[in-house]
Amino acid sequence: MEADPNDEAFQEAQGLEAMIISAIREMGQATKKDIVEHTGAKAPSVANALSKLKNRHVVKEAGKEGKAVIYQLADEGG
Repeated sequence: MEADPNDEAFQEAQGLEAMIISAIREMGQATKKDIVEHTGAKAPSVANALSKLKNRHVVKEAGKEGKAVIYQLADEGG
């Protein structure tokens, strides 16, 4: 079943993904915690959206800060 663009949950997920992309663009690189603090979204929602963005090659892992994964946009160096 395809996602319905008129579905409220779909629109919220798309909005969160856009917020995450914007946050990473502003910060250059960010951990999930950084993104949660920057967007005000809940950690599980951010983790889910990051996973989707990573699978679509929009974001990539840039390294680690302790145990936390650092993300950056896939079209940026690193």
